[in-house]
Parts: sequence; C-alpha cells; structure tokens
Amino acid sequence: MRLEQSWTDAEADTLRDLLAGMKRAYMNGENAMAFARRFLGRDDNLTLATLIAYDLQTGSYVRHAQSHTENWQHWGAQLAEEIVPHFPESSPSPMNG
Repeated sequence: MRLEQSWTDAEADTLRDLLAGMKRAYMNGENAMAFARRFLGRDDNLTLATLIAYDLQTGSYVRHAQSHTENWQHWGAQLAEEIVPHFPESSPSPMNG
C-alpha cells in the first residue's frame, strides 16, 4: 500500500478495511498487528499499520497512567534528575515550569 495524495478508490477501500479490521481485532482483545499482516498478506509490519496500532492503544496508555499516578510521578522525578543537570543555570528548570 502506498501513501500518496491521490489514492485510487481501491486503495482507499483497502485502507478503510484495514482500519476497521484492526479496530475490530483490538476491541476483541486480539493482536491488531497480526490482523494487519494477515489482511495485507505480509510477513513484516507495515509502518502505517504500526501507526494505526499505536493510535488504537493510546487510550489504554492514558488510562493506565491516570490510574497509576504515583508510579508515573516517581518515574518523572527520576527522569528529571537525569536531565536537569544538562541545563545551564540560566535556563528555566523543567521542575519549576
């Protein structure tokens, strides 16, 4: 499948069916990427399918982060400890907004 501005109707139909099938697989707890490989007749992961899968999973990531705020705050603080020393004193601190 090519990503071009001027898709044919058949290519647009393929994209629509890929999106719908990946969403259906994801909603049924199945592997959306495996669906995409079968649907497209490929052994590798098409970049477009990977981007679709990320979009489908975004809500899961957000819900997990919101339900585990202490873990994410701890991780953020650890990350800041590694990054902040690389900022000059005159730069605004990422920790202070």
